[in-house]
Amino acid sequence: MKSEQPPQQEESQPLNSAERPALSEKQKKEAIWQDKIKKVRELKDKIGGEMDPGIVDTVAAFWLHGISTSQSCEGHLDSGYSVPSIQVEAPGRPKNEYENNEEYKRWTSKI
Repeated sequence: MKSEQPPQQEESQPLNSAERPALSEKQKKEAIWQDKIKKVRELKDKIGGEMDPGIVDTVAAFWLHGISTSQSCEGHLDSGYSVPSIQVEAPGRPKNEYENNEEYKRWTSKI
């Protein structure tokens, strides 16, 4: 009597881009979202601290919509603000926006 053995499987070769099944629109969006989440999680602050986990999704959503951020915090009950906050930046805004700005000086002198 001859014993049966499972058929030998061929070694799988990686598919080239033409052979890969096309991603659905939803899969493409999910891949973009996951990439943004990864990039936000990799951010470090000036002293090497990691991004607050409770604000990662929100910062990633801002970035996906083209909104630049410069600071964020998930909020802390023991110190600082107890609510989440995100500071946004205007693209191309000069660092010394009001330096040598006569109109700004006139406006603020009335306050």
